[in-house]
Amino acid sequence: MNTLQAIYDKLGKTELAKHEVELANLKDLSSINSNLRKDEDKFDATNIKLATLIKEEQAIRKSYIEKLKLAKNLFLEFEKTVKQLGLDPSNVVEFKELKTSISNADFLLKQSYK
Repeated sequence: MNTLQAIYDKLGKTELAKHEVELANLKDLSSINSNLRKDEDKFDATNIKLATLIKEEQAIRKSYIEKLKLAKNLFLEFEKTVKQLGLDPSNVVEFKELKTSISNADFLLKQSYK
């Protein structure tokens, strides 16, 4: 009878240990799920902000490109007119500044998010 009791005792402890493991696994699942949902909320909020920023960037980009085209046309027209007068446009400060701004704008547009 001692052997039979020992077997029952061992089975009982095994079953208890099994339930403790299952409870620990459930706590882990719950914890992971909670963390996942928190990150999901952050991810969703960030995507909403990103979508807003992308729309804003696209509107600014469109305006920037329009102004850049206007600046390039004005630049070329001014350069042509000044040369026809026999002058050197590179002696005009505003001309040099606009040339630099156009170059910077072209570089910025090539490097920026599309």
